[in-house]
Amino acid sequence: MAQQPWTHSLATLMAATPLVVIGALGLTSDPRPSMTPGSWETTGGSRIRLTEQLAEREIELDQRRDAQLLMKEFIRGQMARHYWGGFSPSLADLGLTVPQRLDTRVDRDRLTTTLNVMPRRGSEAFLAGVERRGGRLTSWSCRGRKDQISERNHKRCPEGWTLLDVKQLE
Repeated sequence: MAQQPWTHSLATLMAATPLVVIGALGLTSDPRPSMTPGSWETTGGSRIRLTEQLAEREIELDQRRDAQLLMKEFIRGQMARHYWGGFSPSLADLGLTVPQRLDTRVDRDRLTTTLNVMPRRGSEAFLAGVERRGGRLTSWSCRGRKDQISERNHKRCPEGWTLLDVKQLE
């Protein structure tokens, strides 16, 4: 019976040894990752650039959200306004305010009205339209690059632009 406690102690020691070694390594190692060539740089300059890129991306996403909300409200407002007699000539007549970071232009004729939204920063632009076709009102909206849009009045999305589903605007 004297040998049983000794084997039990040996088994406990063998199980505890790896845990002690892992714990000691964790306490004595450098908490920062090693800086080998090709690994992610943590210099001050790259941190600043990364921060600037993330801030610019956040601004672009906020502008996109604002533009899509404005297009949704424009489409709904123009459809309601047309029901009462014709398209509205301005966003103010629809009761819409434009965020300061967006430039807009409303074009209209008897059958069509369009909203051109140009965020002041970034490379994206947005278009939305409502038109009367065969006695019915239809709407469309799209997103694309600023350099692909012209000054002319668009009756549909320019070539290469992404058509946005109305559900995406909600």
